[in-house]
Amino acid sequence: MRRGRKSQAERDMEPLMVHSEPVPVQPPATLSDPARKIFLELVASCDPAHFEDADVGILAQFCEAQALAERAAQELQKESPPNPRWLAAWKEGTKTMKDLALRPEPAIAAREGQGQAAADVGREF
Repeated sequence: MRRGRKSQAERDMEPLMVHSEPVPVQPPATLSDPARKIFLELVASCDPAHFEDADVGILAQFCEAQALAERAAQELQKESPPNPRWLAAWKEGTKTMKDLALRPEPAIAAREGQGQAAADVGREF
């Protein structure tokens, strides 16, 4: 921590150095209501700077898959034996969630320093 008065240069720079709080990403208008709720809860549970605008697409798809899996799980609990339609929907939703969680979008991978490693996956030498 610096002691004493600020220099003239520091005082002149203060208006230029605006520090603003990061704004959490917003859900796209195309999300279903259940997925929008999941999206907002997920974003609120993280640091506001964690997600960037480039993450919204994959995050929205993850939330739609979670909403589908949750709806299917609710319907499966109502019937015995379970309806094959809801069982298939639950399987598809959970599989999509797993796939999206394991494969980060290029924007996320690049931000984490994995950009080139992610780009090289599957490339033959």
